[in-house]
Amino acid sequence: MALKEGWLDPERQTTSVIAESILDMPPPYISSGEILGLQRTFPLYAKLPESRWAEIRKAEKNDVEGKAAFDLLAKEFYEMTYGMDEENRMLTYAG
Repeated sequence: MALKEGWLDPERQTTSVIAESILDMPPPYISSGEILGLQRTFPLYAKLPESRWAEIRKAEKNDVEGKAAFDLLAKEFYEMTYGMDEENRMLTYAG
């Protein structure tokens, strides 16, 4: 369908599953930047209660406010999930 609608260039290849989407859909469809924001915040939506979704929605944006919201939520996510912050968790893989 994406090829048929012209949303996907058959000659273009993605370089990463965490890179911006190669889909180029016109409004009212979701943009590649919005897809990337959802990829980034999906674990937060899955782990945190629905009462936090408004905060997570802010974290989807790739701007100063969105990055600040994401950093705070990601820190909380790591501590809730792993019992420590991300930096200390990564130390468990070293040495």
